[in-house]
Amino acid sequence: MSRLKPALTPAAERNRRYRDKLRGGPPRATNRFWERVQKTETCWLWMGSRTRQGYGMVWFHGQHWRAHRLAWHLVNSGVPAVLDVLHRCDNPACVRPDHLFLGSDAENAADRERKGRGKHELHVKITPADAALIRRLYRRGSADCGGPALARLFGVHHRTIYNVINGTAWACRA
Repeated sequence: MSRLKPALTPAAERNRRYRDKLRGGPPRATNRFWERVQKTETCWLWMGSRTRQGYGMVWFHGQHWRAHRLAWHLVNSGVPAVLDVLHRCDNPACVRPDHLFLGSDAENAADRERKGRGKHELHVKITPADAALIRRLYRRGSADCGGPALARLFGVHHRTIYNVINGTAWACRA
């Protein structure tokens, strides 16, 4: 005669689910995450959906996660909300736990600068020298040197020119 496990009470079942969630979820959900990872000699690449910047995205326990953040969570039992998960390898698709480390926003910015990446480097069209030239050339209301004319000359939106003139973009550094 086989012994049957007694059914859990509703409270015990809730506790079990909560413990599973703290441990990274039930084994099936955790396994499904790692099944979407392609392990290479260097990085472990997330093969699921990605953002335009190349970071993996995954739906886990009813919310969207960045794949590298979830990988850290699964291996290290959580990520403090005030910290970022950074990449040693500088590969946004990498989820290899030993390529990841925790850091603050300031440490993330310093890491980005150290690796030669600007916050919006792909979107920057005006250099500091261009900004100085725009300030010298600008004449309010001028057909040749007003905001719209300079915007056409530099290939940017006229609002960008006004932001340079007003100091909200490329503020003067004295």
